[in-house]
Amino acid sequence: MPSMDLNHVKKLWDSIKEIPTSILRIEDLHNKLSLCAVLAGQKNVASIEPEDDSLLPNLQIMRKILRTFKLRTSVTTLRRIQPSLEATNISPKVRSFFVELNAIKKPTIILRVYNDKQVPSLLKPKMTNSQIGKILGYPSHCIQEYNKHIVVNTERYVTALKTQYNTNDDDEIISLIKRNAPVYYPKEDNAIKTLNTFTFLPYIACNKCLKGEYDISRKINASLEKLARKIDSQLYNDILLEAKRLAALADQ
Repeated sequence: MPSMDLNHVKKLWDSIKEIPTSILRIEDLHNKLSLCAVLAGQKNVASIEPEDDSLLPNLQIMRKILRTFKLRTSVTTLRRIQPSLEATNISPKVRSFFVELNAIKKPTIILRVYNDKQVPSLLKPKMTNSQIGKILGYPSHCIQEYNKHIVVNTERYVTALKTQYNTNDDDEIISLIKRNAPVYYPKEDNAIKTLNTFTFLPYIACNKCLKGEYDISRKINASLEKLARKIDSQLYNDILLEAKRLAALADQ
């Protein structure tokens, strides 16, 4: 990787720090740290995916700024291909409904930032989480576990609908999903564990990384933590404080 011009990276941070990229503060901070990491040569690709349409104009503002720092950018639409539910106890009809539901969802608009001119050839209108994660440099085992959690949580969701609304009828279950019927079920998710263990990671770590059996997430986190500290003590402290706040909320 090229040597880092720290002053150049600090200028980028100063240029983008007041432009919201997410309704979630921790994600906004992670987004901007990732952009700085691309300029610093610590990441090949970063992406920004606003959850709210009100933030979409900021992508173009951000893009213009990034180009002044000689970074390559693209704004594209993306439809995620969700993991298969074939191995679950969800009925074929309900599984098909989830596929249809995903197909009619509005595509996500994403800003991608990179140095490698080959990156655009890897970008497709429809991509799996594994394909997206590979481009972003996320560990394959973390992506696989993230997909597993999606499947497990979907299965738990449908099971909870059956139990709490006392039904096994596929059409009734589909109707409940369509109207977003209130339901409680325990979710399997490493988001808070990741914030507690690897506060600077822009992705959710797998159990083996969290337990120290794999060290790749630890190394990525350490690299990003070091960069954040160098760029701006306020950026570094804000990430720590926001992670701590979210962890405290989760414990309530």
